[in-house]
Amino acid sequence: LVLLVLGIAWQARFRIADNIIAAQLEALGIEATYEIEAIGPRRQVLRNLVIGDPARPDLAIERIVIVPVVHWWGAGIDSVILVRPRLRASYRGGKLSLGALDPLLERDSAEPFELPGWKLMLVDGRARLLTDYGAIGASADGAGQLDDGFSGLLALVAPDLSGRGCRIGDARLHGKFAIEDRQPEIAGPLRL
Repeated sequence: LVLLVLGIAWQARFRIADNIIAAQLEALGIEATYEIEAIGPRRQVLRNLVIGDPARPDLAIERIVIVPVVHWWGAGIDSVILVRPRLRASYRGGKLSLGALDPLLERDSAEPFELPGWKLMLVDGRARLLTDYGAIGASADGAGQLDDGFSGLLALVAPDLSGRGCRIGDARLHGKFAIEDRQPEIAGPLRL
């Protein structure tokens, strides 16, 4: 009987995973579409995640691989691989907006934000930030434990920034970034 129940659950794992993911996204107030590629005890893989307007998404990720870990106190996430994430955001009037992801920025707790202790691999990440001063493009790759030990390469490009009577043309930063003991660091030349 136990084997029969486990067999039925294994056959229904895609539907169960889809229900869990959909419930979590709904609880966060985020509308998304995605495809489930694989669900197993060692890894879960999603493809073509799109958050926001599908014609112009706020976040699109080609592939997400999640590796779970089970401790005596419960299950959690050991590592996450993000392949070709594309983010659109804005910073206007002193306020950051991630579009459909804005509910993630709203916090009920007075405690400061802390990065999770997951291992993260970021493959060909790109972002576009629209500001009151102009557009900024970013590209990043990296790997390591997100709260301590993450390192990677970062490129920022701002072709034309202007405001308050000043103008900066062709700003470029190409360097390394790291997170050591929950503190982000960027080292590299900034050219203006």
